[in-house]
Amino acid sequence: MNKIAFICGGMSVEKEISCLTGIKVCKELNSNQDQSFLIYLNEHQQFYLVTSLTPTFIKDNKMTIGKFVCKNGKYYFQTKFKKYYFDQVLILGHGKNIEDGTLSCYFQQLKIPCLSESIYHGCLIQDKYLFKQGVKALKIPCIPGGIIYKYQVNDQEVIKRITKKTKFPLIVKPTSLGSSIGISKVEDEVSLPSALFEA
Repeated sequence: MNKIAFICGGMSVEKEISCLTGIKVCKELNSNQDQSFLIYLNEHQQFYLVTSLTPTFIKDNKMTIGKFVCKNGKYYFQTKFKKYYFDQVLILGHGKNIEDGTLSCYFQQLKIPCLSESIYHGCLIQDKYLFKQGVKALKIPCIPGGIIYKYQVNDQEVIKRITKKTKFPLIVKPTSLGSSIGISKVEDEVSLPSALFEA
């Protein structure tokens, strides 16, 4: 079985959720044998080996700074005193600068195998509105929708145009986040402004 270096964290507002995902996955895989380890990427783009798979590992400083290395066809995470070898990286992050393929480009530059979407696919998939347009172009049925930019949140004409072609209740969500933050179910026009603000 391949040994995997899982990546969590990042700059996204969804970084805490990705850390919980990473802890759960590593605990499950390591219950029988040591087949994985978890790396945390902080908001300053520094990588840390997580030394305790608990939800408070950041607050408790249960991590050691290091870097990824590819040398002589081998891949490892280098801390001050030890090398942690692996076969591939799997990115568990959510949201911008993670799921959009940005982080996988880093590993591509290092020539380290990475199980994640490329930047070409990631940008398309991460942008919910752009993806919907692609699906529609392929004549795949999908529910109607529209896009409102930040500067249009208070523009009643734009809001009316979108609510005219959609029906309540509707879902409001950020176009480029994952599936956990900023999502609201809106029952009527009165509730729409606060949902748009939240997104």
